[in-house]
Amino acid sequence: DDGAVLKTAHASGRRLSEELAVLAEQHGLPLQLRGVSSVFSTSFVPATAEPVVDMRSVQQADAVLLQKFVMALQERGVQVTSFGIWFVSTVHSEQDIDETLSAASEAFAELGAGQCD
Repeated sequence: DDGAVLKTAHASGRRLSEELAVLAEQHGLPLQLRGVSSVFSTSFVPATAEPVVDMRSVQQADAVLLQKFVMALQERGVQVTSFGIWFVSTVHSEQDIDETLSAASEAFAELGAGQCD
């Protein structure tokens, strides 16, 4: 199949991560994404901070905000790891990605409004 299945997973992950970044920005949240398209991590890092590249630089991330985001996603049926790692596979349909983005938008809105306190 010339890697078509893997290409599909990467395309879905790329769409998800790119749109997550846009949504976070729209809600004024400093989301930073790292990794490859089908496995990536998220953290909330001030715009003035250095990019997160290792364990030392991840210390500048807002761990409390990340946990609030993870919990807000879980309340909406989206499961990511407690470290903010996302896994996208070939079983995830376009509808799954759409629903995940909708849940993330709601979670970002909550976080941006300070409603997750």
